[in-house]
Amino acid sequence: MSKLSERLTHLRESKGWSKTLVVKKLGLKNLGTYANYEYGTREPDMDTIVKLAQLYDVTTDYLLGKSNNKNTMFPPESDDILTMYKIDTRGLTEDEISDMREELEEYNDFMTKRLQEKIAKKKRK
Repeated sequence: MSKLSERLTHLRESKGWSKTLVVKKLGLKNLGTYANYEYGTREPDMDTIVKLAQLYDVTTDYLLGKSNNKNTMFPPESDDILTMYKIDTRGLTEDEISDMREELEEYNDFMTKRLQEKIAKKKRK
């Protein structure tokens, strides 16, 4: 399975969407086309990748596995989460670096949600 297919599946499932709904939102002609993107047996063209990024509100680099940062708000120079947190990866294997990125992404998501909850709580008062 490619990074693209893994990410498409994860993003769709995290929204609770069916493949059929995504096909409708993208304006594709048949379910098989999109399903093959998720199965990794077919690659979308660049126009479709852009549409997918817009649909899921992520960067095309994230979809293609070139970045682990979903957020389109960060400038390119701070796109890598390891750079953002100033993590020294010297001496680590690629797997260890990948694991660290995933952990930092989860932490980042947790802190973002926590802050959003605090803001919402203040607004209710």
